[in-house]
Amino acid sequence: MRVSELKVNGVWAAWVWLGLLGCGTVPDSGTSGIAAIPDVMSQSVQSPGSERSGSIAAISEEEKTGQTASEQAHDGAQDIGGQTCMDIQWIGEPWENGDIVLSSLTHVVLKDGHFVVAAHDALGQVLIWPDPGKSPMVVSPHGQLACMEAYEDGYRVATIARDASNSGYALEVRTYDRENRELDGEMWKAATRGFEPDASSRCVFLSRREILATGTRPRGDSAPYHGLFKIASRALTFYDETRGQTASIVSGGLGPEGPELVLRQVCRRESNSPKWCHRAVRVNSSLDDVVNGDFVVKSENAYVVIGADGCLERPQGTACPDRPLALESVEPLQSVCGDAQASCFLYREKTASWLARIPHDGGKPQVWAFAPGLVVFDLTDPSSERGNRVRSLAAEIDETRPGVARKLGWIEIDLSCLEIHP
Repeated sequence: MRVSELKVNGVWAAWVWLGLLGCGTVPDSGTSGIAAIPDVMSQSVQSPGSERSGSIAAISEEEKTGQTASEQAHDGAQDIGGQTCMDIQWIGEPWENGDIVLSSLTHVVLKDGHFVVAAHDALGQVLIWPDPGKSPMVVSPHGQLACMEAYEDGYRVATIARDASNSGYALEVRTYDRENRELDGEMWKAATRGFEPDASSRCVFLSRREILATGTRPRGDSAPYHGLFKIASRALTFYDETRGQTASIVSGGLGPEGPELVLRQVCRRESNSPKWCHRAVRVNSSLDDVVNGDFVVKSENAYVVIGADGCLERPQGTACPDRPLALESVEPLQSVCGDAQASCFLYREKTASWLARIPHDGGKPQVWAFAPGLVVFDLTDPSSERGNRVRSLAAEIDETRPGVARKLGWIEIDLSCLEIHP
């Protein structure tokens, strides 16, 4: 991407700098993949059919280092005392060759099985890849991806953008059909009664005109409300129990008993110092606790609680991998693993990523090392599966900016050595 494609004046440059400082990874669960980190915002919007110019030059890690990704994984695993057996290869040209904010990347699967991937880059362009491997279309040249959902005939995208009417920011919702055409008359702003979304926040769709998000609502001369809100086209509901809490949405959606959320917030436990943890709640007139722990991830229809050391926490006791870990995030990888006998997750430490397989019979987690700097997402290409070889979406982390991907594309993983029995 060329900087000349963006019109950035001094004010926007300041926002870019602040946005890059805020780049970081927030643990996520399935839908979406990954939490949004805001960068640059503006109200101007390009046509969703417009594409960014410029070719992408692919330089593989094998060309840079003389090693394949699986060889790098083997070396990295030996350095940290783990094991590896997966053969990993980059496939074809990358979708994108730099500066995608990792925590913003998400995807939805449409009713016909087609998938759409979205993210924003480090300069604040919100991008959608309706055709994997081809140039993305630009939804907003200055914005942040907040949430995305599929519906019967297409998908919806909410972005955080500058709201010129109040010199602040607002959630802007756009709706696209299956052909990726924006629907006229469906764009709306979730700015009821002055609501303004938090920077670095994500949201959750409840219906066509109803969203859950964290942010602020002014109250004249009184201190503003700040926390979790339900925003509808003409109504705003504040969840008072989030007042004074630094809570951010990790993931959410509609469960069998109504809306559910996983929140990240500071937990204060007896005999322990305060720490960041996850809290799963059902959203009714109040927030009803379901479970909490270091990491809470939705796997199929149940929540899985995993400790920062990689241990699975069950009522009957914990089950730990062979070596203690120091996890920074946990994300589902069930589509990659495809194992009916176990649940699979991406375990991420500061300098390593692991495929973790947790048997349903209560056995301990087994972990295999990915190549250092490789992040794998819960999105596979079904047309490419051949036996235990799976094509999955992956990104390569920028060494100097851990929250930014410098390469995004398909990898092929040979899982035969994991003894998976679908």
